Amino acid sequence: MPIPNLTVCPSSPGDRKPISAAILSDHLRKKVVLMQKANVSLAIDGPAASGKSTTAKRLASIFRFRYIDSGSMFRAVTLKCVENGVDPHQQPDKVASVASSLDIQFPDYGTVSVNGELVTHQLRQESVARAIGPIASNPQVRHTLAEHQRRLASTPDARYPGFTHGKETIQGVVMDGRDIGTVILPHAELKVFMVADVRDRAQRRFQELQGKATLDQVMADIEARDLADRTRTISPLKKADDAIELDTSRLSIDQQVAAIQKLVYQKLQQHPTV
Repeated sequence: MPIPNLTVCPSSPGDRKPISAAILSDHLRKKVVLMQKANVSLAIDGPAASGKSTTAKRLASIFRFRYIDSGSMFRAVTLKCVENGVDPHQQPDKVASVASSLDIQFPDYGTVSVNGELVTHQLRQESVARAIGPIASNPQVRHTLAEHQRRLASTPDARYPGFTHGKETIQGVVMDGRDIGTVILPHAELKVFMVADVRDRAQRRFQELQGKATLDQVMADIEARDLADRTRTISPLKKADDAIELDTSRLSIDQQVAAIQKLVYQKLQQHPTV
């Protein structure tokens, strides 16, 4: 049914003027836009130990956005393969079967669960780090986890209410990995590609492992992972054309977080309704 012309009622009856259906419809549309919730996707990519996961987690907490650590999802598949004696080189189909059987969730900003079991600390075991390469390159695993990542990113969750910006509530997701801006969330409102010198990255990972490997071993592992990430056929590590590069070699975590926070607010100023 067409919207009829209505009359606006000012203080003086003599000043009443009809308002057209088209004007009213446009007015209502603008009111709806002002009242609706905006959804923002922040994609953070980069090589191993560039600081992306720690920074992404902090940003998600600050903005009260959902956080999805894609690297932990690959580590979770690797962990279960290691625990069940699945050889990622010799049994790629079985690895894919393991991946499809797992329900990987992020109960809060610092934890990871697999089929309801918290596995956060186990994911950083050296055995997982050594075995993850061929699993991360497995096309079937990447497809399975990509679908799961997109489902998580598009599913509303009341635990992550977002923040208020002007007249809008800004809700969203922060996801980090190696192909988030190019493959998983190609239409993300903001994409950041984090880089750092390999020596700085090796030092960070060495401290994280708390002496479980030598610095030279850690650096060799990172260089090998970099090569595998850049040269794999499926979803190689590369900067999205519209991503902003951030060199974290000399930046603290606080500085990294502050730099990306600034980018988020700049994006909101440029596109108020996102």
